[in-house]
Amino acid sequence: MPVQITIIGLGQVGASIGLALAAHKDTVLCVGHDKDFSIERAALQKGAVGKAEHNLPTAVRDARLVLLALPVHQVRETLEFIAPDLMKGTVVVDTSPLKSEVANWAKDILPQGCYYVGLVPTIAAEFLQESGTGLDSAKAGLFKDSIFLVDAPAGTPGNALESVTNLVKLIGANIMIADIVESDGLMTSAYLLPQLVSA
Repeated sequence: MPVQITIIGLGQVGASIGLALAAHKDTVLCVGHDKDFSIERAALQKGAVGKAEHNLPTAVRDARLVLLALPVHQVRETLEFIAPDLMKGTVVVDTSPLKSEVANWAKDILPQGCYYVGLVPTIAAEFLQESGTGLDSAKAGLFKDSIFLVDAPAGTPGNALESVTNLVKLIGANIMIADIVESDGLMTSAYLLPQLVSA
């Protein structure tokens, strides 16, 4: 029976991950949720998810892994909303660039027996010059052969970390295990500092 992965947020990142996972329908059931119902329908038609579920508690109820492909300002509220409906052992992953604050939220909000692992995706080199965003710019190969930083807080069980590394492998990306502080430092220098300098 396929393992359910629920993707919350079906923009460029979430839908691209869903499109990459579509090649593994025999082992993964990809359920998608977006606050915009029309984006859910479009993602389903595009093949980015195998099933769309607009009711968020229902979307996460049977998931072994929940991927939050959301702006960081939406993560805390989403964690609070889904926490009561997560089954024991579920791993929650987010793709926002900075992890320390999100890890603190997850520690405070997630029920005992559920785990948080941070994921920082990078786009494949061939797509770096493209400027599109949203579902229309999603591609199955957006992350192929790129590097994903995987940040597991201290005390995360090995099987929770393994679930996330297996996800990254299915997407076709390479894994770099990083400490959350190290990851935030890398992202600050590579992503946020250039934005600050340009401003």
